[in-house]
Order: sequence, then structure tokens, then C-alpha cells
Amino acid sequence: MTILAWIVLAVALLAVCLLIYACCVKSGEADERAEREFREWQKTQQRCCPTCAHHLGAEQCRINAEGECREGGGFELWEAKDA
Repeated sequence: MTILAWIVLAVALLAVCLLIYACCVKSGEADERAEREFREWQKTQQRCCPTCAHHLGAEQCRINAEGECREGGGFELWEAKDA
């Protein structure tokens, strides 16, 4: 093999290694994003209307914030029933 063939082979090998690395990094980012979204989802499941002090049942809210619970928003108005 000539020196040019070795250079081409080395460049091709480097390109394959970089492609594999990029895929691994992207996969890791996707995993982290999925874990973060799952943690956020768990928080919304813990802080839902039935566990709120303002919840009257039948999707009714004492402080007229039914839309917040229905939308799955930030639950800024949520208070523990014990409070």
C-alpha cells in the first residue's frame, strides 16, 4: 500500500470514530432529556388537583383554577390538603 492509501484509510477511520462519538453524545443527551421529562412528569402527578387544599371534587377548584390543573401547568396555586 502506498502512503496515500494509508492516509485515506486513516481519515476514513477517523471519520467513522467521530460519527460513532457523535451518535453516543446525542444518545446520551436524549437519555438525559427523557429522564428530566420523566422527573417533571412525576412532579405533576404528585401535585395534582385531588391532593390540593383548594380541590372541591368533580374537577372544581375553590379558587377557580380548574384550567391550571387540567392543562397540567405549573400548579403554582397548589397547596397540600394538610395545610
